[in-house]
Amino acid sequence: MEFQKELSDKFKVVTYDRAGCGWSDPSPYSRTAVNIVEELNTGLEKMGIGRSFILIGHSYGASS
Repeated sequence: MEFQKELSDKFKVVTYDRAGCGWSDPSPYSRTAVNIVEELNTGLEKMGIGRSFILIGHSYGASS
């Protein structure tokens, strides 16, 4: 959280939990990569965030 606070002084910071993870409700859709990306894109569009952004993964979202 401290990292997010530091970044938010200069940038717009959005914290995102995938559907069914963290504080997010489950999704009615299967957990395919395509569906997960679509859900993220839909959320970003609803917040008015364009196609230019940086994703920083954490925990499970950062594993390769």
